[in-house]
Amino acid sequence: MKQAITARLPSELLDSPNVDQMKRELEDVQEYLDDIDIDLEDSAINFLFLRGHYSHINRETTIMGLFINTLPHSALAFRGIVTLQHVEADEDSAQIEVSFPNSFIGEFLPDEGILVYLSIPTEGLVSDTTFKTTEIFSSFSDVEYIAIKPEGDDSDSETTAE
Repeated sequence: MKQAITARLPSELLDSPNVDQMKRELEDVQEYLDDIDIDLEDSAINFLFLRGHYSHINRETTIMGLFINTLPHSALAFRGIVTLQHVEADEDSAQIEVSFPNSFIGEFLPDEGILVYLSIPTEGLVSDTTFKTTEIFSSFSDVEYIAIKPEGDDSDSETTAE
């Protein structure tokens, strides 16, 4: 069964000068999510690579991706390691440690996706390159998050690791 995901921007970016452009991209992302069936890990925070652009002048790749909450509850903050690997390359993968506080993401609801842009220093490419969703395998590991306890949950810890 297809899981309905609602995409949004991080709370902190809603006041950004580029918010109109990001909202247009968000509409495209939502259409994409509505049209495909994504294989997501249950009860986790997943990462979906959407696209990337390598700038040879800056020697960095800017990626657009979506963190997706399939947990049974909301998260207030999370961190972990995003791994990116070109599907046709045997070379080392890129790993990026990310951390998103509550002030940046707001309340991260179940079945919600947060659109993010990450800049990654990149070596080995010789010209500007664009990467499509089908060219990059992505994963999110070593995830830790602060959960909103459901009513009636008397556990001591709010921090959970996947």
